[in-house]
Amino acid sequence: MAMTAIADATGEDFDIVRAFLNSRHGRHLVDEVHNGLYGGVPLKDAIDAATQRWNGLDAGNTASRAGCRPSRAS
Repeated sequence: MAMTAIADATGEDFDIVRAFLNSRHGRHLVDEVHNGLYGGVPLKDAIDAATQRWNGLDAGNTASRAGCRPSRAS
């Protein structure tokens, strides 16, 4: 569910989303999902809320900065 929500929000493919989630930035997003779950929020709602908070996120560029893939040419 999280990979689909992030891919939909960023337009990135699952390989890039996976690399993002394995980065420290992705772990922060997952921490937000976990905090929602701890607060009693259903999983889908916790994922949606965390993704909305990270709405400006570009998983591809973040993955590039984290060394998960080469940078894109601008």
